[in-house]
Parts: sequence; structure tokens; C-alpha cells
Amino acid sequence: MVGTYLDWSIGGLVPTWIVDVKWGFGGASSSSGSSAGRADSTVTLHCATKTRDEIETFKTLMTPVFTNTNLLNGGTDLQVTPDGQILTIVNGSYTWNGIISSVQFDEDEYATIDGDAAIEFDIILELQRGAGAISENVACVPAQMTDNAIQISAGFDQPDQMIGEKIDLGSTPGGVTINGDFNTGCVCFNWDGTGRVFIVSDPTADPTTNTIFTDDAMTVTNKTNSQSLYATSGNVGNGQAQYPAPEITSILQAGNNCVNVVIQDLYGDLIGCSALYIVQYEGTGSGLSSGTGTGSGSGSGGSGSGSNLVKVQITAGFASTTEVQGNDWNVGKFTFNWNGQGKIYLASQQEVSNPTLDFIQFFESATIAGNLGAIATGNNVIPDFDITSICQTGNNTIDITIHSSGNATIGSGPLWIIQINS
Repeated sequence: MVGTYLDWSIGGLVPTWIVDVKWGFGGASSSSGSSAGRADSTVTLHCATKTRDEIETFKTLMTPVFTNTNLLNGGTDLQVTPDGQILTIVNGSYTWNGIISSVQFDEDEYATIDGDAAIEFDIILELQRGAGAISENVACVPAQMTDNAIQISAGFDQPDQMIGEKIDLGSTPGGVTINGDFNTGCVCFNWDGTGRVFIVSDPTADPTTNTIFTDDAMTVTNKTNSQSLYATSGNVGNGQAQYPAPEITSILQAGNNCVNVVIQDLYGDLIGCSALYIVQYEGTGSGLSSGTGTGSGSGSGGSGSGSNLVKVQITAGFASTTEVQGNDWNVGKFTFNWNGQGKIYLASQQEVSNPTLDFIQFFESATIAGNLGAIATGNNVIPDFDITSICQTGNNTIDITIHSSGNATIGSGPLWIIQINS
């Protein structure tokens, strides 16, 4: 019989039919009048509907990125991203603040309502329990400065739980938070818009020659503008392999930035990274500051100090299994400001005099989308790729997706966006 649990309301919306209620991950069913399981923060409502519209309505209320940390007082601290939605969730005489973390359904699963077939679907709720304080539209913590640098991690290397596991370096510099696929932790800092900004392993070293390791890959996301980049050594199976400190200037903006770093295992065995710091490079000094003040200047292009040529690092190169990444992998969006002179290329390095003598590599090909359209590259090893036709004078955003047509590996060699005037 369907429709036994009818006293649930989620953000003012009531599911048409609730077939079953489960508390906790894999928890037992409980009737709506029972207190069983109410210490759990995760609730799954197994529902049924005659229309897809109801499913889509609940999907619009989803907040898939969140944390709900257990507190010593027995409650939880629910935190969501700036676009998250805190909802009032009611079950009979019980009321919580919470979120819809997921809405799942299978076209092949049906219930029967009044003799008609209905689609079954699950609404997965995450509840704020006890005295925990909700932090709606959570802000990143102010950066902690070390040697004029922002510490992201003190470094770690530990056994992985599964191939594809992700570890968010979290909001506590030097700490590690295991959050599965949830990328919520970040640090805030103010950038004056000058020079170049890198992630390095040694804050006192020259970032243009420093190296790091990530076992196996690292995704860096600026949550202030949703720009991101991906970095790995590309040395398959050797997560301890060093590679050049990645430049992140292209994903920053002058003023406030909230940067999140996630480490991902690609090949099994271990997951980790070297010590990681964010540093600004202008030859001397630092224009990074902790907190959320205001700044001035221009951070466009990722260009080096003393040069107005476009030089944006995309990746140091990587190779992953299609089992983990799929047959298409979006490397990210990269922004720069072009003065309209010369040509813009994808190259393997930041200094190239003759693009016909430099070569880039994809496993197997890529689509490059820009402000003026999109173009496809050739397969595997090709000369530096001219993308001028999809660029415009002024601000540009380049979106790069790599394709693998059924092969076991997807990835690329080192990639830069560069400007060549000669």
C-alpha cells in the first residue's frame, strides 16, 4: 500500500505519496509516528508520483554540496555553499532545518496509485540536529599566513579507500577532511591583482622552479567566480612524481578570492600531496592578505610581471583511466585578457618562439570553446594549436574538454595558453 507516510513537508511542499521512510544510511524503516532513528541526520523518503513534474520540482530545491558535522553536544553543524537552500522540514510534530541533498529515480521502478502506474523516486534529506548552529551561505575561513604565503596543507600520504576517491583539503590549513565528492572547504584571501600566483610546496622557494606532488591529481577551484584548473604529474601510477608548481593566476580575480583544493586518487593504493601553499610572485614581496578586504588592480591573463603577453597554464599534464573519468573530461575554464595582437596558441610551454616546432599531446583529442565559437583539435601529438579564431580582443574565457573514444586512458601533456606576436 502506498501513501502511508503523509505528514512530511519539505520547504512547504508535500510529496504526493510516500511509500517508505528510512533513517540513516541503510537505516530501518519507521512509521511517521515513531521516534525510531530520529538521532540520525540523513533521511530517505521513498516516494511515488504520476508525473515527472513533481520530481523536477524537488530537484530544483537540491543542495548537493554541504557538510553536516557531528558536534560534542550531540547536534550537528550544517553548512552549505552560497547557492545552497536551507529548508524547513516537518514530520508531524517534529521540525528541522535541513536540505535536500539528492533526488534519485529509476524509470524502470514503478508503484501503483489508484490502479495507475507511478514513478518511484527517493528524496534524500540532511537534517540539522540538536543545538548545532546552521551556517547558511557559508563563508570561507580567513587564510592563515605563513612566510607571506597561505598554507593549504602540511602534506600527507595515506592508503586510499577506492580508486577515484577525493579528499577535500578543507577549511583548516594543514588539516585533511575526507568528504567523498563534496568539495566544500576553502580559504579566503585578498589579491591585489599584480604578479603571478602559484601553488607551491616551499613558500620560500622561487615558484617558477619549485615542484609539488599530488597523489594523484589536484583540482583547484575559485568559488568566488567558479573558475577551476586541474593538475597532475601525468606519471601514471606514480603519485610521488614531482611536477612544476601550477600557476593559478588565470582563475583569480583582483580582490576577494575563496580557493578550494581537492586531491583525487586515480590509480589506487595511496592518496595525498606534498605540503601546499598559495604564494604570489613578483620577484620580491607579496600582495596576498588574509581576510575579505577590498583590492585593486587587474588579475587578467595570468601574465608574468613586466609582460603583457598572455601566459596561462592549463595543466602540467595528466593521464587517468576512463573508468574513473569517463570518455570526456572537462579540464576547466581559463580566463585571460588579450590585447588583440599576434596569435593565441595552445602550447606545451609558456615560452615558444616557433609554434610549428613545439608539440602538444591529447589522449586522444580535445574541443576548445571560446568567446567566438568552438574548434576541435587533431588526435594525439599535434603542433601547437592556433585558437586565435575563437578569441576576441579583451576578456576571454576558454573551456577545454578532452575526449577519449573508447580507449582506457584520457588526459594530455603539459598545456599553456600563450600569445605569440612574431
